[in-house]
Amino acid sequence: MDKTEYERLAVVEEQTRQLLTSMKQLSEDLRSWQMNYLPREEANERLRAMRDDIQELREAIKGAPTSKDIEDIKQTLVDMKNDRSANKSLWAAWAGVFVASIAVGVSIISIVT
Repeated sequence: MDKTEYERLAVVEEQTRQLLTSMKQLSEDLRSWQMNYLPREEANERLRAMRDDIQELREAIKGAPTSKDIEDIKQTLVDMKNDRSANKSLWAAWAGVFVASIAVGVSIISIVT
């Protein structure tokens, strides 16, 4: 073998070493990528769960009271408070009716006896 053939053989050996080094690096990169890889089934399941959560939120928002509903509730509360105060003023009238009915009962008893 000539000197040129030895040189060519040395170049080929160096190139194979570089190829082996590159392949090892690619293999390590592939392993690290596969460790972080999300399988298709899992991705589909996550997306399906997210879609279901969004749908539930949309349905919950549809049932939420609007500003008109809130105003109606506030007005109803005000009306109820007004009714209570009106009922408080009726207590005196009902007390008078109660006293008058007792007086009528006493007078009936005194007439009968």
